[in-house]
Amino acid sequence: MKNKIVGIFVCMLVMITVFSVSNIAIDPATATITKSHQDGIVIETIKGGFGITARIKNIGTDSASGVCTITLSGPVFPKISTPSYAIGGGNFQDVTMYVIGLGPITIDVTAGTATMTATGIAFLFLVLWVK
Repeated sequence: MKNKIVGIFVCMLVMITVFSVSNIAIDPATATITKSHQDGIVIETIKGGFGITARIKNIGTDSASGVCTITLSGPVFPKISTPSYAIGGGNFQDVTMYVIGLGPITIDVTAGTATMTATGIAFLFLVLWVK
């Protein structure tokens, strides 16, 4: 009985993936960075792994704080996260978003006036091949 339930669950995941990613293409372009010297906030990297981690750096000399927005498009949940940051001058902070999904995704990160976009693949709780 347990094997049947597992089999049904796996079939459902495959069907959801096929129907949700049939019209989505992976953009192989590398991440683009727009640096903001106006408020001193720069998004250095977007990394995958167990969730998504964006490194926000304050290149100014004064402390900076605000809200970072991580927006995802593709077959993942949740679609948006708004962690806050408070960074001293010359320091950085990693902000993390945990997701669950299956298929290609686009990751948009905004902090202050700095933005960065990347693509990757969501596989359950992992985000792989982030570029």
